[in-house]
Amino acid sequence: MKVLAAVAFLVVFIVPPAVAVAATPAPVSVGVAKRFAVSVLYETNSYYGRLDHKTKRWAGLPNLEIDSDDATLGDFARSAFDDIAHAAGLTLPTTQKITVHIGNSERLMPLRQKLVPAATPSATWSWSRTLDKEDNVLSGRIFIPTDLVPESVAKRTVLRCLLFVFGFPGPSTEVRDSIFDPGVNVSTLGMADRQLISF
Repeated sequence: MKVLAAVAFLVVFIVPPAVAVAATPAPVSVGVAKRFAVSVLYETNSYYGRLDHKTKRWAGLPNLEIDSDDATLGDFARSAFDDIAHAAGLTLPTTQKITVHIGNSERLMPLRQKLVPAATPSATWSWSRTLDKEDNVLSGRIFIPTDLVPESVAKRTVLRCLLFVFGFPGPSTEVRDSIFDPGVNVSTLGMADRQLISF
């Protein structure tokens, strides 16, 4: 994906016209849009310690499997998945799968170590993906231990993990009220988030 093209797309949709109503978000500069796009779309290569200048995305719409002891968070995960998939324009069904595990750490931690041995044992929530040689995502797995993740940020944590697995790592503090800003406790996609994800 060309970052400049993504930036141009963002600026067109985030910068309001001269006759914008008061509810329209404040304009962003090209520099802000570029930094936001780079932060959200690119991941740091753990081996080289620098940004990989390519995205890691799904070729089509993955299947969602929810393993949750918390009905409310399970329902939220389904809704958030649908919202991200819709914003990204993913409609072609695939055989790939995202699995979301939500529950007590006593159940989830041994399961995580079994299914994702590379996961950091001390981490609370976590996400992982498998990729093919072209960096297309083949599968994703998320673990949300409800006794370790505060209830006040549980929905945000689910949404952020889903965005990680979908290929939108962040973080970014460039756009106010963005789900990618770690300093803002929101649990929905903002306008800028949707525009970038849809590109």
